[in-house]
Amino acid sequence: MQAMFEGSMFTFVFLWTPALSPRGEKVPHGIIFSCFMTACMLGSALTGKLLKSMSPHRYMPLVYFLASASLTVPFMFHLEHRPALTGSSLGSGPQQASISLQGKLQLVAFCLFEACVGMFWPSMMALRALYLPEETRSTIINLFRIPLNMFVCLVLCKVSDFPLSVMFGLCILLLGACVLCQLRLNQLTCSTESGPGHVAAEGAAHPSASTATGPVDSSKARPSASRARMATSPAH
Repeated sequence: MQAMFEGSMFTFVFLWTPALSPRGEKVPHGIIFSCFMTACMLGSALTGKLLKSMSPHRYMPLVYFLASASLTVPFMFHLEHRPALTGSSLGSGPQQASISLQGKLQLVAFCLFEACVGMFWPSMMALRALYLPEETRSTIINLFRIPLNMFVCLVLCKVSDFPLSVMFGLCILLLGACVLCQLRLNQLTCSTESGPGHVAAEGAAHPSASTATGPVDSSKARPSASRARMATSPAH
């Protein structure tokens, strides 16, 4: 899940500028980047509230789904092939108009994706701390960065050979796979926790709970009662 989500995130970093200015429209990069960072910060703040009341297993499928749905907007707008000469997004192209209505709608969708990115990082750190042993955590994470870096290099080499719809469609597929992986993880976790081993472990961790509600052995109760009478009787 981490490799696929980060692959989609890095691909988005390469694609948001040409997506907002497909015909060389002038794009205010500083304001847009500030909007992205604000959305990411809001997502992280919301996650801090959610982690106090629920496990990340419950809301992470929704986060992946919202991220996938947000990238569906630019996918629909860029189904046609890009023109060969679009000009620069700084406004030096043949058409120096401001950002179009389609670009503004995509900007809203990109802010939603950045909010999902802000929710992803603290939630993924919580999941890694739960499932990956501390002594092997860095090794496992680095192993999964190998396919991530290969995917990013492939995108960088072929980004000019495919229309934007293909690239965004690939990100949508990766995020959809994240949804399936998270649901599968939830299924495995629930089946493990609801098994007899979990009940036995819980009983071993809280032995007083089983003795408080179950039958009490009279042979073990009599010595404790006699010791209580000796403690309350006057000293000889």
